Amino acid sequence: MMWASLCGAGVGAGLLLLGLAALPVRTDLVAGLGRWETQRDRAVGATAVAHDSLRARWGHKLVAALRRRGVNVARHRSDLALTDTTLEDHWTTKFLLGGFGFLLPIVFVGIVTAAGVGVGVGWRVPTFVGPVLGVLFFLLPDLGLAQEANARREDLRRVLSSYLDLVAMQLAGGRGIPEALPAAAAIGQGWAFEQLGETISRARYAGTTPWVALAELGRTVDLPELRDLGAALGLVADDGAKVRQSLAVRSASQRRRRLADLKAAADKTNQSIEIALIGLVVGLLLFLGYPAVSNMLAL
Repeated sequence: MMWASLCGAGVGAGLLLLGLAALPVRTDLVAGLGRWETQRDRAVGATAVAHDSLRARWGHKLVAALRRRGVNVARHRSDLALTDTTLEDHWTTKFLLGGFGFLLPIVFVGIVTAAGVGVGVGWRVPTFVGPVLGVLFFLLPDLGLAQEANARREDLRRVLSSYLDLVAMQLAGGRGIPEALPAAAAIGQGWAFEQLGETISRARYAGTTPWVALAELGRTVDLPELRDLGAALGLVADDGAKVRQSLAVRSASQRRRRLADLKAAADKTNQSIEIALIGLVVGLLLFLGYPAVSNMLAL
């Protein structure tokens, strides 16, 4: 009797589970979407960590540790954005080069001492030279980043005047501002035109106006001309004639400023060449006159 009851209970439980599997319970839509988003974020995070390099992981930890200690790690944010360099990569490079500069004289003295070449070289010299080289090597990435960012900023400033002329031509052909801005960016070549085109495309997908995106790009890369252009387009966006006139005036102004900058750079180069020639002549005169002066003093 007991075995028959157990068998009946087992069969009943199996039928109940089969019925529950055939008729699943309805899940609340909000709760289901929440669970799905959570699982997707975990999967994306796990994939990113799995494919992330050791350098990038150390960079994340380093930047987080510096931020906890109150270090302003984002003071070069505009230069980093302009050169497509991550904050973590920049600070990792700084610390790696700083450590290399600190250890370089110590390793060099150790090698020459072990080889018996630099017997008279003591450990006091690398002890003082190491920190100096460490600081210099630590600052080298900042200098390289500033030079590359300034070069790209000047390139973007130069391309901007041509871009304004292309936009004015598109407007003269009957297109509106939303169509003229991406069409003009697609005509040019180079990373600057690509940057302008990507900015306008992201603005269209994000639901913002192109001039707002251009002004935001100007603030991000620290380019006042681009920021002013976005503000000016926002003011006269509804009047095509005013837009063309404003763009023509702004393009001519930027071209004159560019020519003035080139003239100033050329004048500076000429002055450097003149100073170098004067130094060369003075050195030649000293070289030629030294024997005569030496003989006169020997008398």
